[in-house]
Amino acid sequence: MESFIQFDRPIITSMLKSDNTQGLIEQIKLSIKEGTDAFGFQIETLLQRYRNIENYKKILSSMGDRPAYITSYQRGNNNPIAQSDEELTEILMQVFRCGAKLMDIRGDLFDICEGELTMEPKAVQRQKELINAIHEEGGEVLMSSHVLKFIPKEKVLEIALEQQSRGVDIAKIVTAADNQSELDENFEAIMLLKEKVSIKTLFLCNGKYCTKHRVIGPILNESMFLTMENSIAKGAQPSIEKAREIIKLAGYNNLREIIK
Repeated sequence: MESFIQFDRPIITSMLKSDNTQGLIEQIKLSIKEGTDAFGFQIETLLQRYRNIENYKKILSSMGDRPAYITSYQRGNNNPIAQSDEELTEILMQVFRCGAKLMDIRGDLFDICEGELTMEPKAVQRQKELINAIHEEGGEVLMSSHVLKFIPKEKVLEIALEQQSRGVDIAKIVTAADNQSELDENFEAIMLLKEKVSIKTLFLCNGKYCTKHRVIGPILNESMFLTMENSIAKGAQPSIEKAREIIKLAGYNNLREIIK
């Protein structure tokens, strides 16, 4: 299986958006035909009756040799199913062992806090132990902090360096840009991360001015396009087709073949 951190160009990741097994498999088939490199499997989108080992294996095996990035934001998204971080971690490990490659660990795992980056020593130590366990089983780890508001570029760097210190492979930070000045500084933050952080970074923003950042950012820091299958793509998140066009325009020519 391929890696999320060894690509020599931005990796196109198709984020899956169905609540049932067959729907996900259909999106996977279409995404493969459209030339995606990888998949993002958001476990919390699955209806509860489909959450079992058999279905996880079906979903992941349908991806072939393309690696899977797994998340579970069950404690967010106003989901009525209440689960502790320990329960969520157990589910993530279960899915990971069915064939995923990259696991998303929130920066406030085991100690929920605003901005999603705990500094509580016991929680940080538990995160490090989990990260080591994933690495020992051949996996890769992304740590995410959804700040969801504009912060100065120096603060973005501070978060990424703290995530890096915990042993992860990719630092993910999501902020916001609601005006041109904030957008400009977010682009400056990308270059600061590229200069100062030794691991890969995935720096995204939401807000009124987020679209340019989401389509140009992955080229600037050679990271990851979070895309959607062409027929369901909407909003700021680009389609697989658009991401491929941007990568080509940036001078990369080693894209996957589109299957007719």
